[in-house]
Amino acid sequence: MQTKTIIALLVAVVGINAAPVVEDAMSPRQATTVPIQIYNSAGCNNGPNPAFTANIAGDGACSQIGTTGITVPADSAFVATTLGPACQITLYYDSNCSSGNTLLITGAGQCRTFGTAGRQIRSARTNGPGNC
Repeated sequence: MQTKTIIALLVAVVGINAAPVVEDAMSPRQATTVPIQIYNSAGCNNGPNPAFTANIAGDGACSQIGTTGITVPADSAFVATTLGPACQITLYYDSNCSSGNTLLITGAGQCRTFGTAGRQIRSARTNGPGNC
């Protein structure tokens, strides 16, 4: 009888003190980075390959798009990866995500171009509920 009581108490104590589940199995995971392809022409049409690929932080932090060593302008951006629900990418023509004129990518397969001389894509950030 005492063994059953001890086991029952042990099960009850473990059940009460068990660690809580930190993440629900059904909750979406946040991407650590989102790759965007940078093209050196308007409309992402300078051939089958981008000039380079930039990885944008998935947490909403400003990501600089380094064009050091690239001899062509970074005119257009294309997202080939499927974005999470409500995930968007905002593109900026300055290096600290503060330019007033921005471009918004809301899903895969979209190409965005500033189309103004001297305005190249220099930074980007993810936005939306929970970011990406």
